[in-house]
Amino acid sequence: MEKESTTPDCRHYRWAKVIRRDYMRCLELCWLLFWSNWYHLGKKLRDLMSMIALNKADKDRHLKFMFYHLTRGEIYTVLDYLKKELITKRRKIS
Repeated sequence: MEKESTTPDCRHYRWAKVIRRDYMRCLELCWLLFWSNWYHLGKKLRDLMSMIALNKADKDRHLKFMFYHLTRGEIYTVLDYLKKELITKRRKIS
C-alpha cells in the first residue's frame, strides 16, 4: 500500500514563492514612486507659494489649506481656492 504524502507539491510552493516575491517588489516600487511624487509635489508647492504669497503667514496659511485637501484627494477644492482666495503679489500691486 502506497503512503500518501502530506507535504505540498514543491512545484506549486516554488511558484507561489516567486509570485509573492514579485508582488512584494511591485508594491515596494509603487510605494516608492508614490512618496517620491508626493515629496516633489510638496516641494513645488512650497517653492511657488514663496514666489506668489504676500508674506510668510499667508504662505503658511495657504499651504496648510492646500495640503489638508490634497491629502484627501480634493483637487478641485484646492483649484477653486487658488482661483478665488489667493491674493498674489502681482494682484496686490496693480
